[in-house]
Amino acid sequence: MSSIKVHLNTTATPPVRCEPPEKVKDRGKRRLAWEPASGETFTFVSLTFNDNPGCFSTPTVTATKVTADDDNTGPWSVGTFTYDVVVELNGKEYSTSATKKKSSAPRSAKKSGALGGASSPTIKNN
Repeated sequence: MSSIKVHLNTTATPPVRCEPPEKVKDRGKRRLAWEPASGETFTFVSLTFNDNPGCFSTPTVTATKVTADDDNTGPWSVGTFTYDVVVELNGKEYSTSATKKKSSAPRSAKKSGALGGASSPTIKNN
């Protein structure tokens, strides 16, 4: 199983960040798992693949983990695919999408990427 750690910073744009931001996968079938990074206390709400070519299974979402299978065996499965993760903390939802939450952080912090960047995380199938 390939693990992706999820971080939440409610003052960042976007507030949810995945580590690594781009998960590179070699050919084959593997299960991907998204888990809270150490010390995180949020619950998972959803994970949505954008422009899913069919190589990813429907994600299974629990409060503490999201899993999906990646069938990277056909020519249709090669490429870089973005996804969005939504988590909940204290009754409020936060996302990896930069457009779902505004930040009051200084422009310099936003521009430098110190807050986690402004693009959706990706799975890159080789």
